[in-house]
Amino acid sequence: MSSSSPLLTAGVLGGSLLGYALLKFLTPKPTVTATPKSNTTDYSKETKQEREENFKKVYDELRDFLLNDLKQSYEVPEENNKYIERMLNYNVPWGKLNRGLAVLDTLLILNNYQVTPKQYHLACVLGWCIEFLQAFFLIADDIMDASITRRGQDCWYRVNDVQLQACNDYLIVESHIYKILKHYFKPSCKKACEKVCAGKQQAEKLYFDLVELFHEVSYQTELGQLHDLRSLPPNVDKNAIDQIPFHTFTIETYSRIVKYKTAFYSFYLPLYCGLLISMNGKVDETLNKQTLEISLAMGEYFQIQDDYLDCFGDPKHIGKIGRDIEDCKCSWMVVKALELANEEQANNLKKWYGKDDEEKVLKVKELYRELNLEKVYKEYEENILKHLEKLISEVKVGINKDIYNSLLSKIANRTK
Repeated sequence: MSSSSPLLTAGVLGGSLLGYALLKFLTPKPTVTATPKSNTTDYSKETKQEREENFKKVYDELRDFLLNDLKQSYEVPEENNKYIERMLNYNVPWGKLNRGLAVLDTLLILNNYQVTPKQYHLACVLGWCIEFLQAFFLIADDIMDASITRRGQDCWYRVNDVQLQACNDYLIVESHIYKILKHYFKPSCKKACEKVCAGKQQAEKLYFDLVELFHEVSYQTELGQLHDLRSLPPNVDKNAIDQIPFHTFTIETYSRIVKYKTAFYSFYLPLYCGLLISMNGKVDETLNKQTLEISLAMGEYFQIQDDYLDCFGDPKHIGKIGRDIEDCKCSWMVVKALELANEEQANNLKKWYGKDDEEKVLKVKELYRELNLEKVYKEYEENILKHLEKLISEVKVGINKDIYNSLLSKIANRTK
C-alpha cells in the first residue's frame, strides 16, 4: 500500500501541482524492516502526571539546544539570547499541551507501552515541534485579531518592551521547528533517529517526510487564517451594515475556515507524527485516509467548541477574553443564528454584530439565547460525538483505536 500523506492527495489539495509534486517525494521506499523491539522499557505504569512531567523536561532540553546554537553558530549577543529565551518561555510551554502529548500517546498506545527510551524521547521532541508550531500561530493570530489575553496572561505583542517586534519573534519560533527537526532527525546530524528507524536510508526518508509534513501543514493553516481574515476585509466599515458581507457567513464558508485553520495542525499532525515514528515512516494509505477523516471531524468539533466558549465561557476559566462578536468573526454562533433567525431577528443581529460596544455585544448574546443556541450546541455536540465514535469503529483491524479515543477524550465536553 502507498504511504503518502493524505494531506497531499488530490482530495485534500484539489489536485494541485504542489500536492502532486510533494506526493511523489513522500512515496515510501518499498523495503522496510521492522523496528527492533530489544531494549524496550515498560511505560504502562507511568501516570498521566509523570508523562506530562517527562514531556515538559524535553522542552528545557530543546530550548537550551536552541540558545546554545544561537551563541555558537549565529553570534547572537547575550542580551538578545536572553530575550529569545524569555520569548520562548512566555509562549511555548503553556496551554494544555494536548497536541504535543498526542504524539507520545500515539507511540505508546500503538506499541502497547513497550518502547525504547530513544523512541520515547524522539516522540517528545516531535510533540514539542508541534507546540512550537502552535506558539508561532498564536503569536501571529493575536496580533491580527488584536487579542488582549492568551492563556491567562497578556498576549506577547502587548508586553511593553515587545509590541510589534513580536512579528519577528513568531518567525524565529517557526524557524526553531526546523532547527529541532534537523538536529534530532537528520541522520548526518544525529545518530538517534537511525536507532529508531531501520537504518540510515529510512531515517533520511523520515526526516524528509517530517520536514515536508510541517511545511505543508503550516501552509494549510495559513490558508485557513486567510479564509478567516478575508471573511471580513480590513477596509470594511463595521458600523455600516451594508458593508459587512453577511451573505458569506454560511456553513460552507465556516467549514472551509475550520478545516484549514484548525483541523490539520491540531489533530491530523499529532496523530500522523505518532504513526510515522511508530511505523518506521511507513503508514499505509487506508490508515492515512481514515486518520485524516477522523482528524477533520475532531477539528470541526474543537473549533465549534471554541466559538461557543468565546461567547458563553468565563474568561477567567478559559484563559482569554472572547472577541468574536466585536471582531465580526464568521463564527459558528453567528452562522447558526443567521440560519435560525426570522427576518426581524436577522436584521437586529446585523445591526448589533461586529460593534465594539458592550451594550450591543450583550444584545447579540441575548439574541443567541433567544434562538436557543446553547441547546443547539449541546445537540450538535451529542451528534458529533456519535459520528466520531462511528468513524473510529471503522478504522482497520490491527490498529489500536485508542490513539483516536485518547485524543478525543481530551476535548469531549470541554469547558475551556
